[in-house]
Amino acid sequence: MKTIFIMTALLAAAGCDKMGNQQTMNVNGSTGGSYSQNQSGTGNKQEMNIGGSGDKSQNQSGTGNEQRMNASGSGTASQNQSGSDNTQVMNAKGAGKVIQNQSGVNKEQTLNVDGDKNTVVIQNKNNK
Repeated sequence: MKTIFIMTALLAAAGCDKMGNQQTMNVNGSTGGSYSQNQSGTGNKQEMNIGGSGDKSQNQSGTGNEQRMNASGSGTASQNQSGSDNTQVMNAKGAGKVIQNQSGVNKEQTLNVDGDKNTVVIQNKNNK
């Protein structure tokens, strides 16, 4: 049953190049591996809820996009966005590396980190 659930999550990680799409990924108690969401275009939303070990990443380019991630456990949690009028929100709990990257204009980043062994990297470029 767990294998089927993880395979379903990996299929949901496929990239999306259209307007107004939503990607949602929920994985609890993972034991490793990589989980990613990729989108480009306008008005897209990515939501990721990952618990356990493994790397988690969200990547978006375009205008008016939103990324939300709730990550717990070890591994790297990263969000990357480029374009304008974009929003990133990340809640990270546990040990691991936490990264938020944004470039473009009119953007917003929110990062909540709960843990004593986190490495946090935030880059916000070209904000006007």
